[in-house]
Amino acid sequence: MSRVIDVSINFDTETILKKFPNPSKDPNKPTFIPPEHIYMVTYQDNVIAGQAGGELHLKGRVGDVIRWRETSISFGFEQSVILYGFVSTDPNHQLLEDPRALKAKVQTAVPNANNKTVPTCQVNDNYYWRGDLLAQGQVTYHFKFMIVDRDCKCCGYFEWDPFITITN
Repeated sequence: MSRVIDVSINFDTETILKKFPNPSKDPNKPTFIPPEHIYMVTYQDNVIAGQAGGELHLKGRVGDVIRWRETSISFGFEQSVILYGFVSTDPNHQLLEDPRALKAKVQTAVPNANNKTVPTCQVNDNYYWRGDLLAQGQVTYHFKFMIVDRDCKCCGYFEWDPFITITN
């Protein structure tokens, strides 16, 4: 049975911007950064190695779907992060479908000021990157991302390279 593998990517934007004070302003030539300020998390059953690190080594089966979502540690309050590109060692996409960004309307629970034990719900736009696992093998991929300040101005373009192992 196919399953969805959710991956939450949390970026330490404050430290990235301090360590790379002159990042690329060209989205086609992002600044490559080491994974030490990126924290990827998924359900424990999906982990081969690297839970909560920037080199999360996932396992999945053919037919599974991976959904990646990104945020800054401040959850967009100070800086936001937006994934904007994907490149892999599988350029013909034989193992992993070329991921694409999708937008969905989701209902989200929020605290209720009048009754703290009963949340209210609101509908929000939510987007994620989705890729289907197509064949067995190992794929190293580069996600390109931008850091944006609270005025929606791009602070720089970056990339790093996690990997996936597809098994049956």
